[in-house]
Amino acid sequence: MRAKYKTFWGIMLTAVAVMAVGLWWWMTRPQQPASADAVQAAEGAPAWVEQQEKIFLAHLSDSLQAAYDSLTMPVQRARFWERNGALPLAGYYYYQAAADQPDTVWLRRAGEYLFEAGPLLDDSTAVGWAAQAAMDAFDRLLKVRPGDLNSRARMGALLVESGTDVMKGIGYLREVLDADPDHPLALLYLGVLSIRSGQYQKARERFLHLLNLQPQNPMVHYYLAHIYQVLDSPQQTVLHLEAWKADVQDPQLRLQIDSLIQQLKK
Repeated sequence: MRAKYKTFWGIMLTAVAVMAVGLWWWMTRPQQPASADAVQAAEGAPAWVEQQEKIFLAHLSDSLQAAYDSLTMPVQRARFWERNGALPLAGYYYYQAAADQPDTVWLRRAGEYLFEAGPLLDDSTAVGWAAQAAMDAFDRLLKVRPGDLNSRARMGALLVESGTDVMKGIGYLREVLDADPDHPLALLYLGVLSIRSGQYQKARERFLHLLNLQPQNPMVHYYLAHIYQVLDSPQQTVLHLEAWKADVQDPQLRLQIDSLIQQLKK
């Protein structure tokens, strides 16, 4: 990749990490994930839960705040936050509910919501806790629902990024594609891994496959633009940058994309 574009792609990778719901773990993994014992004891969790509750409750009506204060069971609180769009809190309380009663729906929701919680959590301890709890929820779920491909794909991503078991995580992702070659999550995660390992031809194959399945997905266009830039294909880079820009709302980001497009057209 030419040096003058490296800074742009580094900045954009962070922007896309926030934009890519479900992909947070690739970009925000904690350096020292919480141990299984820490998760079991919920160490560190109450502090961030209390902080998040204060933030979200402040935006709710007095009647809703009073209704929440009356809830005592974890699953009741999980459903309350699920209805009101606070997914980190919903994930936390579903995880607590599943500790006493390992309902597969609760485990799946705990895993998915905690997996997606990263961009909403500022504290590294909270992020680490959420990642480890998500892995625990998916692991318990897959023991009774081994055919749940979405959970298997997310578990694979977490195993890789936490460093818990990289090869096992990649194996999970490949198993998902063996079962369903069109599985979007597995294609996405394996495509990102291919980029990170410098296998750009393989990455292009993954993302072109994903593009056929999700032609309107802006994140796919972003990654293809990045891949084609590395492969020195300026026309294709411009094509996918323009497709990505059509979904970008941030005016400063749009200006940066336009600047790169103009440089590529020279």
